[in-house]
Amino acid sequence: MEKDIIFEPLAFRNLTIKNRIFRSNTYGNFDNPDGSGTPARIRWEKKFASGGVGAILSAVAPIHSQGRMAPQSATIESDEQISFWREVAETVHAYDCKYILQISYGGSHLGSFCQTMTLELIRKTVQMYADAARRAREAGLDGVEVDATAGGTGRLLYDLEQGETQPPVNLIAQFLSAKVNQRQDEYGGSLAGRSQFLLDAIAAIRQEVGDDFHVQVKLGVLDTLENCIQLCQWLEAAGVDAIHIGSKIPYIQTGNEDFPLDIKGNHIDNAQAIKRSVHIPVLCTGGFQTATYIRHVINEGFCDAVTLARALIANSDLVHIFIRGQDSPDQPCTYCEKCRLNLVENPLGCYDLSRYDGDYGKMSREIMSVYLGT
Repeated sequence: MEKDIIFEPLAFRNLTIKNRIFRSNTYGNFDNPDGSGTPARIRWEKKFASGGVGAILSAVAPIHSQGRMAPQSATIESDEQISFWREVAETVHAYDCKYILQISYGGSHLGSFCQTMTLELIRKTVQMYADAARRAREAGLDGVEVDATAGGTGRLLYDLEQGETQPPVNLIAQFLSAKVNQRQDEYGGSLAGRSQFLLDAIAAIRQEVGDDFHVQVKLGVLDTLENCIQLCQWLEAAGVDAIHIGSKIPYIQTGNEDFPLDIKGNHIDNAQAIKRSVHIPVLCTGGFQTATYIRHVINEGFCDAVTLARALIANSDLVHIFIRGQDSPDQPCTYCEKCRLNLVENPLGCYDLSRYDGDYGKMSREIMSVYLGT
């Protein structure tokens, strides 16, 4: 039988993943307001690990409580939280699945919106990233992903209704943005200056965890693709092991008259341009759902693996569906965006009632299963 690229291992410098499908970062209101994790979060991650994905990229884990972009995110700001993340790792590892923690610092109160960060505050924040990565390693997690994207749970309505009109929520993205970053020192001005905060964070992380721990960066495309490619090359030189690129693409923005099982857009072309410019693996997110298309983008060199969120929220066993020889789920994700719209106040899950035969009770039981342990 011919080898299927979907199920071929992906080798990074310090880590090997069993297949080419990752669960992407997705926030879910699972944790406590004080930043501690919950059993619901662990059961949520278990769903995808048991469903066959090669690795899970966590929901954003703030490096400090002041940098939380949503009220119920488990943080990694203190050593007391290592034990929770260790339990997450042990649960996921039982299914031969890797767990990569996305570390971030958000909030417009720290960027150039209200005040300019002092050099001392920059130094302290950079060290927070390094401390968070060290805690992830001590917890037995398999790596960290530094979040440098502009997004965040608080901007999802802008994504749906206004596109890119809202300033970035993420602190690194604020530094990277030519529009937002108005600094006149070494952390502003040119692309090199605007990139310095991120590069300092990567250097501090490597100093703390060494060269044998997986570190990757998630980026959105900057003001130009050329600048994004340049930044990726600098990140590779700084010791980053992979680039995660792409974007959430609401179906209502695709302009397609027919319902697409896969959302095809320029995020794929951007990923390919970056892959051709670096020597480290490139992961791409953004509307993948069929085995045929996933094979295509990997085999044709657009990316080395794909990361999925909505498709897996709808069908957490998607990898097993592919293993059985199906090209797509019997009940695919319709990209209706109800999962994202509901998560502001409700548990994360698939709220497309048509997938539950119109049965509200069935839908509720499925969504609440991670809370009830059923």
